[in-house]
Amino acid sequence: MAVSNIQTKMTVIVGTNGTGKSTVALHILKALNVPRKLVLTRQLEEWDEYPINELLNPADFRFRGINRHIPVNISQTLEKLHYLRNCALLFDDARKYLTAKTDDELNALYISRRQYAMHIIFIAHSFDQVPVQAYSFATDFILFKTVKQIDRGRLAQLNEPEKFIEAKNRVDREAITNHHYFERIKI
Repeated sequence: MAVSNIQTKMTVIVGTNGTGKSTVALHILKALNVPRKLVLTRQLEEWDEYPINELLNPADFRFRGINRHIPVNISQTLEKLHYLRNCALLFDDARKYLTAKTDDELNALYISRRQYAMHIIFIAHSFDQVPVQAYSFATDFILFKTVKQIDRGRLAQLNEPEKFIEAKNRVDREAITNHHYFERIKI
């Protein structure tokens, strides 16, 4: 199968601390049939069972399995990610290192993900921590309990905003008795 024919996903996972976002993300990563899975995180103590990949030389882009990358200069990191193919990228706690200035660089990744055979996963604690353009490109959302509501600007980018609001309300109700409750919404 040609790389450009692979059906890629862009998943956004949102929820408060301790709800199970990283656990679900790891299950998704392990289930994806791609040879390379890269977790971007600024937290050295998280994902520490996986080797750090500096993405410095060509061999670093041929790794197998799950690696993690600690983005120091996020613009340089995003530029390097364009060299990855047939992979999954997980942006853990993304707003710790992504800024409004990096949104255009991210947009290029979103647009090219099918040609790169690249799955993209974002983990955030609230809706406002998810890059704005991600809402237009997301294929599905995994919603855990959240404290903040989604703002109208982000909501307007979704095909079926009412479906999203209903799911968020259900999740918040169920999370009263089950802190780890979540729902997956296909967009």
